[in-house]
Amino acid sequence: VRPNGELVELDIQLRALDLKGGRALLATGRDNTDIRHALNELRKSEERYRTLFEHSGDGILIHDTEGRIVEANRQICETIGYTRDELLKLHIADLQAPNTKAGESGRRAVRKLQHEVFAVLETDFLKKSGEIIQGEVRSSAFELKGKTFYHAVFRDITERKRAQKALGDQKQRLDYIIEGTDIGTWEWNILTGETTFNERWAQMVGFTLDELSPISIQTWTNLCHPDDLAGSHNLLNECFKGEADYYECEMRMRHKNGDWIWVHQKGKVATWTAEGKPEWMFGTQQDISERRRAQERLAKSEARFRSYVESAPDGIFVIDENGRHVDANPAACRISGYTREELLGMSIVNFAHGDDRESALRHFEDAKHTGVSSGEFRSINKEGAVRILMIDVVQLSDTRYLCFSKDVTETREMESHLRQAQKMEAVGQLAGGIAHDFNNQLSGILGYADILRHDVANNEELVGHTDKIILSVKRAASLTAQLLAFSRKGKYQNTIVDIHRIVFEVVNILKHSIDKRIDISQELDANPCTTRGDPGQLQNAVLNLALNARDAMPNGGKLTIATKSMYIDEKKRASLQCSVTPGEYLRIRVTDTGEGMDEETQRRVFEPFFTTKRPGKGTGMGLAAVYGTVTNHGGCVMTKSAPGKGSTFSIYLPVCRESVDAPVKQSPVSRIGDNAHILLVEDENGVRDVVKRMLTMMGYRVTTCRDGVEAVEAYNRQWRKIDIVLLDVVMPRMDGEETFKALREINPNVIALVFSGYNLEGQAQRIVDMGARGFIQKPFRSGELIATLAKVLEPHSK
Repeated sequence: VRPNGELVELDIQLRALDLKGGRALLATGRDNTDIRHALNELRKSEERYRTLFEHSGDGILIHDTEGRIVEANRQICETIGYTRDELLKLHIADLQAPNTKAGESGRRAVRKLQHEVFAVLETDFLKKSGEIIQGEVRSSAFELKGKTFYHAVFRDITERKRAQKALGDQKQRLDYIIEGTDIGTWEWNILTGETTFNERWAQMVGFTLDELSPISIQTWTNLCHPDDLAGSHNLLNECFKGEADYYECEMRMRHKNGDWIWVHQKGKVATWTAEGKPEWMFGTQQDISERRRAQERLAKSEARFRSYVESAPDGIFVIDENGRHVDANPAACRISGYTREELLGMSIVNFAHGDDRESALRHFEDAKHTGVSSGEFRSINKEGAVRILMIDVVQLSDTRYLCFSKDVTETREMESHLRQAQKMEAVGQLAGGIAHDFNNQLSGILGYADILRHDVANNEELVGHTDKIILSVKRAASLTAQLLAFSRKGKYQNTIVDIHRIVFEVVNILKHSIDKRIDISQELDANPCTTRGDPGQLQNAVLNLALNARDAMPNGGKLTIATKSMYIDEKKRASLQCSVTPGEYLRIRVTDTGEGMDEETQRRVFEPFFTTKRPGKGTGMGLAAVYGTVTNHGGCVMTKSAPGKGSTFSIYLPVCRESVDAPVKQSPVSRIGDNAHILLVEDENGVRDVVKRMLTMMGYRVTTCRDGVEAVEAYNRQWRKIDIVLLDVVMPRMDGEETFKALREINPNVIALVFSGYNLEGQAQRIVDMGARGFIQKPFRSGELIATLAKVLEPHSK
């Protein structure tokens, strides 16, 4: 041991000496530290290469210039069905399919290797079973002891080739389908004017494609009826501005024989430039002349169908050229709330909502120009209620128009709710996946920062820097926790929760942080006031709503938190427009007298990262987390607001009539690690390495595995020597749940601790329910991990 504490390895020689004063020993020493270190590093390097060679996902062969195979890894043996000993007796040509043994591609590859030392080719391989597979080979030359060898990496691309062929076949079938239908297709480069039509498009207007050449957008414009161009351009501009998802128009086009035909055009902007401008648009065109003629014949037969009109369930109006009602059926009177006599002479503008009057008039004007028009707009009935009407207008004559009206208010409200729910579900899945992957990255950062802090404990400046890194990671982890809550992956506990106690705690927190100009009141009338779930998550949900209300009242106001018991039946569920199961519910209502929200804000208020606050004042995750938490607890959350009139958020949670669970006493935790052997199973390299270092620093012996397959193999070999398995949930090949089941088959008493980038729910919860001893959430610090392990191991160490 040197004075600085460094260990060196010495080669000591002792020799006995005869001195005048007696016998003595002469000791001589040589420092062998560097030599030993170099030998160890060489051995580790060889072991690493052998591990990579044997565990590569691709097959690897090494052969000499004569084609004799001298080495093969496990994957190539599994792929082509030979054992390693069998392969070492074969020539490389023995593995090629008969039709490629002397193929030109092989000769080109050899020539390329002679000049460039690297070649890539695709060829057919013959398996031991006789099956032919397609493979991609990447071969490179290298020198060893004066001889040239080739390192060939093989990848089975049979399925990829099949998929490519299937894709080509599918495209060909699609081309056949289009050719077999009566549909014309067109493509338009909006930036350059370049336009492409298929043969059927040209046939509709009586031309061949050659007769229309050169084709451009002007070709289409020249064929359109002048009176229809403006309306078509308006619809196209709506698509270009992003105001409409697609372009759809019925218009007249000039046939080669001079007649005007009616066509139905439909298209969509397919690509946009980086600046957000429309680039390419694709669409279809159909000849609807016969349909238009049929509509004219239908108009002439109006009187014949009068009896049907009178009994129709939908409203039917007859309107003159000025938009005034000249007739109405009983259903029309029922929808509008007016009698037939009151309706006669009234303009369609009298019924339209103020914001939708232009839309209603535009539909009528479209019918005057094209003979038919369809659309939806809001209407106000005689009682002042706003209803959504689906309107179809058909021209009967030059002065008469038939208007079909259907009340679709409830349908549209349910569709809107369903679309919002589907969108939130899709975004939630995305948010959960992002949070999981991000937590894996944070685990590596936090783990290494924790290790670094331990290593620099004597340097205050570096400790300060490291603490800032750890604080930043914790803040990022807090954001991922909100993402997980939104994605409904954040339910840690499942216990009886007293909501009134939650409200008391939230109010106590607010009293110390809220503006004194805000008056807080409580109206706690729910009985019972208990639900089942995670008290921490539910408290955060109520607190987030309260803080959101606080922020909506910068000049002060009143904040009210109220609870109420209620029963939700099918009718009540339909009025709430939420998908909860009928039954007893506890309603928590948070009301403020603040700025309020418009309809667009209310539609997006629960979306992650959506916020109306100034930059730096909020992440937009608070209400998203509320939505995820409440939904995860079997409830729903609704909002009601208007600009300048404050906001009310209502949470509905299923009632639980059980008594509140008694708190569980926790046993004291001590560090136990000196004699424990841990099997660490984690597919992320960075996380696996840093967790291993954490455990090694604390005295644990660690065996690592990259996935469940390796873990089962390792555990099967040495399960009697392994004290605990630290098991990740999401892994390739074999996930955490399958791995735990396999470990239990080897040892029914296996001790396992689950960890994941997700919270304790779903698959992780199932593993715990099957017998795993605990769960730890990524990212975690070394202290958290060691404390959790000690808690699990302590009862088994006595």
